[in-house]
Amino acid sequence: MVVTMRWKRLAILLVAVTTVVGAVAVYYMNSLFYAPGDVPIQKVVSDPKSFDGAPVRLRGYVVDTKVYMFGPKYVLRDFDEECEIPLNGKDGPVRVDLEPYVSFIFDGRNYTQIRNIRVSVVGHVRYIGFVTDAPPFHLDAERIISSKSR
Repeated sequence: MVVTMRWKRLAILLVAVTTVVGAVAVYYMNSLFYAPGDVPIQKVVSDPKSFDGAPVRLRGYVVDTKVYMFGPKYVLRDFDEECEIPLNGKDGPVRVDLEPYVSFIFDGRNYTQIRNIRVSVVGHVRYIGFVTDAPPFHLDAERIISSKSR
């Protein structure tokens, strides 16, 4: 009876260890394949269809474009490459509050710098296709990380 009890305990311990090792392996593999990768904004803008649904991390400056009647309120701009991507949260801009990270305001002609906060925005690219009153793609922002720069 003592021998049987030891085997049961050993079997339970083996199952527990196997479960933990399996969970760690699944987490590692998932983060390896589905973790957002650093991608230049220019690369997404040049071929947004190929990034549709892809998790990405983009770096740039948040620009408030509230002068536009239609289209996004915020964009993430790379001033070196002179390109930008519209920002949108899964629940609109409510999910990720972009206002504290706005570095520039665009008045339709000029960019006016109000602060200097370079950010990384993590999210998924969404390709919508041609629409008359909005860009054909945007970034569903899920998280924003600031880093003072320049």
